[in-house]
Formats: sequence, structure tokens, C-alpha cells
Amino acid sequence: LEKLQAYINYAKSFEPVLGTHAARVLTTFYKSKRNRDSYSSTEAGRTTLRLLESLIRISKAHARLMASAHVNVRDAVVAISLVEMSMQMQSAVGDDSVLHKDFPMDPDKVHKHLSEKLLTDLNLEDLNHLTDEF
Repeated sequence: LEKLQAYINYAKSFEPVLGTHAARVLTTFYKSKRNRDSYSSTEAGRTTLRLLESLIRISKAHARLMASAHVNVRDAVVAISLVEMSMQMQSAVGDDSVLHKDFPMDPDKVHKHLSEKLLTDLNLEDLNHLTDEF
């Protein structure tokens, strides 16, 4: 517990700067989500600038947790994943809920797959090689 507290205090000293590639991922996701929501009568108006601001804050928090001075693509992908999962949780019922799943045996492999899918969906395949950066 003491080591964890010491690490958290150490991580708090970082003020990560949003990198250009991470900013590109976040803004592309935001624009894509906003565009998709405009075609849905139930989702229209739910994607606001606050979503983008939240994604930036979460990305910076993840970079800080990773003791990094820069927000990279990996941090942006993690932020998007967290937000997407939280949105799914609002409507998730039953065993499909992420709360009822085990931790993956190989989280790096799962993250790599998730990153590739997300970046492909956003037409940002050129950034796939940057998801392994720490």
C-alpha cells in the first residue's frame, strides 16, 4: 500500500501534454461520434464538446498514471475505450455487462486488437504502429 501511495504521489507530479497523434485520434473519434449521433433520433444532441474535453482529461490522466510527460495514441485509445464502455454500461443488462467478465490473460494482446479495430474504424490505420508506445 505504501508503494502504491508513493507511486500515485510521483505520478501526480506529471502534467502530460497532448501529442499531435493523440489529438488526431480524439478529434477524429469525436467528429465520427457526433456525425453518427446526428443520424440517430435517440442519440441526437448527446455528443457535445464536453465529450471531447472529457476524452482529453481521461487521456491525460492515463498518461499521468503511466508516468509520461506526453499523451500518446495509446492513452487516447484507452480513454475512448473507457468512455465507450461506460456508455454501454448505461444500457447493459445481464451477463454481457463488462462487470461480469474476467480480466484478460493477455491484456496487451486485447489492447492491441482493440487499438487496431478503433483506428481502422476511424480511418487512422497509419497510427497503428504508435499504440505500443509507453
